[in-house]
Amino acid sequence: MLTFNGVSPEDVEIAEAKAGLRSLGWYVRYTEWPAGHQVVIHRRSDTSVHLVTSWRSSEVEAWREAVGLALGERTGDDAAIQPA
Repeated sequence: MLTFNGVSPEDVEIAEAKAGLRSLGWYVRYTEWPAGHQVVIHRRSDTSVHLVTSWRSSEVEAWREAVGLALGERTGDDAAIQPA
């Protein structure tokens, strides 16, 4: 994996995704399990609806899907809107 000063391109992409979502008014939560990675987001102004990514094999894939969900681009058949 290519790194610059110990920071990989994936780490930069993840940090940018988190900052971008937060700047747009999203609350973000990340979960990591041995089986995969998942991101849950909801609008700070409306906690009744959560957008949940699929379980992904890498953290960066989960964050990419979360950004897509936030922008209204449903990615993957199992991307779902979950009630709180």
